[in-house]
Parts: sequence; structure tokens; C-alpha cells
Amino acid sequence: MKHKIILSLVAVVAVIGGVAAMSAYEAHVINVTAHIENALTVNTTPIEFGTVFPQEYLEKQFDVKLSSSFIAEDRVDDVTYIIKQKPMPKGDRNAKITVCNEEKDFKEYVVYAYCHYFTPENPGYVWADGCTSNKIDYYDYCYLSLCPFLSKTDGDPADENDTSHVSYYIDPTPASPNSGDEYCEPTIVNASGKLAKNEGDISDTWIVDLKVPPVKGFIGQDWPKTCPYVEEDNQSYGCELWIEVTGISMPPTICAEKADVMTVLDRSGSISSVELVVLQNAALAFVNALNPSTDGVHMGQTSFADNGTLDLHLTDNKTAIETAINNLTTAGYTNLYEGISLAKTELDNPGDSHDREDLDSPDFMVIITDGDPNRPVGADPKALAKGAADAAKSAGVTIFVVGVGTTPDTADWLRNNIATSPAHYFDAIDWDDLQAILQGIATCQEQPSEKELACIASGGTVQTSMCCLATSDFPDQCSVGACGCAPENSHEVKVCNCGTGKCFDGNTCVPVPF
Repeated sequence: MKHKIILSLVAVVAVIGGVAAMSAYEAHVINVTAHIENALTVNTTPIEFGTVFPQEYLEKQFDVKLSSSFIAEDRVDDVTYIIKQKPMPKGDRNAKITVCNEEKDFKEYVVYAYCHYFTPENPGYVWADGCTSNKIDYYDYCYLSLCPFLSKTDGDPADENDTSHVSYYIDPTPASPNSGDEYCEPTIVNASGKLAKNEGDISDTWIVDLKVPPVKGFIGQDWPKTCPYVEEDNQSYGCELWIEVTGISMPPTICAEKADVMTVLDRSGSISSVELVVLQNAALAFVNALNPSTDGVHMGQTSFADNGTLDLHLTDNKTAIETAINNLTTAGYTNLYEGISLAKTELDNPGDSHDREDLDSPDFMVIITDGDPNRPVGADPKALAKGAADAAKSAGVTIFVVGVGTTPDTADWLRNNIATSPAHYFDAIDWDDLQAILQGIATCQEQPSEKELACIASGGTVQTSMCCLATSDFPDQCSVGACGCAPENSHEVKVCNCGTGKCFDGNTCVPVPF
């Protein structure tokens, strides 16, 4: 007997299908879809397994990517997410069902919320123009569960920031189960992932596999006794996969009332005269954004070509800072090592009245370069530059790096060896992108509150609304009253709009009764 298994990714749920009666291990996979939050997008191209045979091990994949709007938004960087398994509704997941409890109270649920909140053991009671004593048949609305038999494994482990979830089998060759008790070890965990723009990690590949389980009453003798099985044959089994955002981080900035900032500028011959003007204009705008002052930010400058030079000691004199920028000329090679070393020396607080005490005025270095270091001659330029950067970081200096028009290999090297962290590296496609990046580094961004992040992470959008005077930002909107006062007794607060079928309960977006 053979059965056709179809796996498709559409946009909300993971469904996997039924097991037939005439073989010990046989299943029908109906489809798999992925619930997405607004920072992510998922490849929804249908996938078909085709015809399969009993005891087969099946796997297909889907991609989780940063959405184009998230990539375009400068103020956000990393996204962390989890892949949850939940009971899967039948038919129209947004259809409505009225459910009564033992106290004869009733509420109306969308079907997918009913499947998540209720269980086969506690399905609630039937509404028929009033509450009855007849229990709802849970499986009229929800699939038998295939969740225990699904794995979600990292399909691109090179990024080293995703965690797989293996289902019930632990044998290294799951397509050929042995008879030992050690074959199965059920787990209940969520797979998790991370995407980071500044690290160039904007897409994850996940492999969903199904090790076909046997049906109760048709279990072969070679099936290990510790391994699970499904209860009913000739039925469809389902499981939703939800990809849910758990965190969104902001890129780092120079955000301090007082700071000592050294710019380290590439003036090698690879930079044309036109590009130099763009670099100078961007650097001048950066100075304006930081707005040097006696009790605020102080700035200094080193630059590098064949050799590095200290162009300006740390100062609050804006005119002197602008003059040092305008005096740059380009020629020669790229000696990043000396540019960093001279900047570190200036930030070392040698008692020369330039650098201030670091606890009161933290140290920053902003490096702008368009290529690999290739000087000094007779040494390893990259190793020297990395050593200088490591020494600066060990001394407490935060290093930002902007790579302009660099190759992917150069960008990776600067990101992982020179910048304080990958998040402190910024890619500029060309010199025209430089000014916006520097403006971002200089801007103190308002950090979102915990509830604002929770709203965004669970798929909501932040808006404002008139709510009762006693109500603060992000009230519980799942219950009536927080925003129901008369205009004279209301004020404007931030709220979370969770979209159709959901509300913000004060902590996250959740399905709600209508």
C-alpha cells in the first residue's frame, strides 16, 4: 500500500497528515505552513513529498528571512525568534465557535484559538441557543496531533546562532530504527533562531523532518517499546508551526553626554578625489551631529595611507576638527595598524590633558576604510591591525567600523576582527551611504520599553489612543474598560494594535474571544 504525502508552506500553520491502517509505519503529510510575525518573512512555495512507503524518513525545508521593511529600517538590527508547535485547527481557522464552561458561562473563539486553549480532555460544552451539558467533540475542530513526530533542525549551522529541536528519535540513522531502548527520547522544546543585519545573516534555512510513526494495533515487533505511536489509523494528523519573534535589538550608537571620540580615516590612493569630498562632507556632518563642547563630546583624528598620522588631538574646538577633516588628501596604500595605534595612544589618558577620565567620558573610535590593510611592508598588515584593535578594546575603547564598498571577505574580516562586535560594523555600499550611517552612530535612539518590544515581538504595531486617565502606556486591551472613558476623562497613551483576532493582554498579543 502506498500513500501520497504533500508538504506545503503557506502562511500560517504547520499541518502534517494521517496514518493508514494496513502498514505498521505509514503517514499522510497534508501540509506545513509557518505563522510569521512582522519582522520576518517565510518562503511559502508549496512542497510535495510525492508517493512514500511505510517506515520512510521524510524531510523538507523552509526559509525564515528578515522582511524587506525590517532590513530597510536603520534603527533595528537583530531579530531572535522561536519555532513553536501548537494544535492545528481544521477548515477555516478564523471561523468562530461558542464554548460554554461548567458554570454555564460562554465565550466565542476563533477556531485556532479554541484548539490552542482547549484540550481533548477538556473541550468545553456545546452552545445551542444556550449552554448545554453536552461536551464538544474537540476533533470536530482540531486535528489529532502529529507534533511529537516533527523535528526542526538548523539547515545552515555555519552561522552558529540557531538551536535545533529533535523530535522523538535520537538514533544517528533514524531511517533505520534499531530495537534498542535508547532509540527514542521524546523532547518538548522550541527550536530557536537569530538573524542579524550587521552580521550579514538575514536568512535561516530550517529542515522539518517526519519519522513516520506506527499506528496503535499495527505496531511491528521491531518497533522499540520506548518509542511513541499514534492512536488512530486512517485519520489526518496535524501540527502548527509558529515562528514567533522573541526579541528585536537596536544597533549600538555613541550615546553619552560626555565622550572622547577619535575618527580614524582612510586616505589611501584607492579613494578618488570625488569620493574624498563625499567622505569629508559625511565626516563634517558627523561632527555636527555629535556637537563637540567643553563639557560634552571631544573629538580628535588620525588618518592612514602608507603611514598613519595624528592629525588632531582630542578637543572641543569644532573649527579645528573641521579643519583637520578638510585638510585630508589621498595617496598611497592602507596602513590601518598605525591609524588605530595612534588613536589608541590618544585615548590612553597619558596625562596630557587631551583624553579625559574614562569613567566620566568613555572612549570611542570610529574607523572608516574602503579596503584591506596592506602596509607596513615586511610584516603581516592584518595581524598588526587586529593586534592594535584588540589592545584598544582591552583598554576599554569601543570601536565602530564603516566599510565602504568593501568585498564580502574584507567586510567579514573588519566585522569579526576590528569592530568591538559584529553589531559595531556597518556596510556602506558606496561613499554616498556613509553620511546616513555616521548620523545613525551619532544619534541617541530612544530605547523601546519592555512592553513596546513585547508588542512588536508578538506581531503588534505601536500606536496611540485615548484611554482612561488612570491608564498608562500599553494597557490590557483584552478586557473592557482601559480605553472606554469619556473624552474629558481620557488622555493619549501608547497602545499595541495586534490586528484582527488578537488583543494585547498587557504582555503580548494573544488570540481573544470576540
